Parts: sequence; structure tokens; C-alpha cells
Amino acid sequence: MCRRVRMRCTVCGQEYQIHEVASEMDRETEEILERYTAIIYD
Repeated sequence: MCRRVRMRCTVCGQEYQIHEVASEMDRETEEILERYTAIIYD
């Protein structure tokens, strides 16, 4: 259910869908998300 995957900002608590923040991710976050095959970047 990829549409239910959200990322939450640890500062403000705002939730985002993965595709909304994909271009702003750092390498560490990308490496964590690469472990999950269900996440698809559009």
C-alpha cells in the first residue's frame, strides 16, 4: 500500500507522501528507503 507510506518531519510534524520530498532526501535517507521494494518514485 505505497499510497499510505508517509514521511513525517521531526521538527514540525508535517506528513508528506514520498514523491513530495524525494528530490530533497539526503543519501542516508535514500539508503534506508532502498531496503523497501514497495516504494516507487514517480
